[in-house]
Amino acid sequence: MKLYSTTEAAEYVGLSLSAFKYHIHIAENIKPFQKIGHSLAFTQSQLDEFQINRRPQGRPKKGHDHEPTT
Repeated sequence: MKLYSTTEAAEYVGLSLSAFKYHIHIAENIKPFQKIGHSLAFTQSQLDEFQINRRPQGRPKKGHDHEPTT
């Protein structure tokens, strides 16, 4: 099983390091698999699940989430 460091995990999910740390420490959307000293480690399956459950960034595009008005 491959373990990803915080930096590698952020890159894998396509977030900046600071945004990924926000999801770990503030939003608590992802918990590290293991703590090694002061470092955190994540599994690929954790990161894949995080990506599936992560809300899309920004507002929805106009007209995509609403019924057409008549």
